[in-house]
Amino acid sequence: VESEIKAKEENYGVSIFGESGILIAYSGDADVVLNDPTIKAIMSDVFRGNTAITSIDLTETSIKELPAHIFEGCFNLANIELPENIEYIGEKAFYQTAWLDSQAEDLIVINGQLIAYKGGPEAIIDSRVKKINSYVFNGNRNVAKIIFAKDNIIDYIEPHVFANMSSLEEVVLNENIERIAPTAFLNTIYYSRNRNIYYIE
Repeated sequence: VESEIKAKEENYGVSIFGESGILIAYSGDADVVLNDPTIKAIMSDVFRGNTAITSIDLTETSIKELPAHIFEGCFNLANIELPENIEYIGEKAFYQTAWLDSQAEDLIVINGQLIAYKGGPEAIIDSRVKKINSYVFNGNRNVAKIIFAKDNIIDYIEPHVFANMSSLEEVVLNENIERIAPTAFLNTIYYSRNRNIYYIE
């Protein structure tokens, strides 16, 4: 295995597995700058729990997905720069980071993806949100009302997005929503009262 690990020596201390483009280790500075387009993915435990890093710049990489928990526990990570073509951000990717703690808005949105909610019992899904990752609200015990703003363009509420929300009683849909997955609001008060709104996928 060691023979397939290619260590980069450009002063930022990364190790990439063979020609796969998967970042498997990091031993560089607190300010992480990965200016290497051959990096296509990052193993989930490369940065997790690293309390030394303070900023990370991935804009010059070819990464399209961030695995769940990738920066979890990086308490001092305050600045994050991501590629514009990020397609998916996993659950709790930025949990327990200075960056997430510093976000003042209710909705934490990256590249159109809602990755966290920090607000109160009434959540307004505004025009910035183009995709709601299923882990954001699923199992939430505090939100009682979801409102889709009139200018939000989401047309499909995906499976389990709002499931298991024990306090959810009211949902205000907009005219753009065309389909709702049968399990989108499963195990909520709202679901028990409004089963007739569901469309079979």
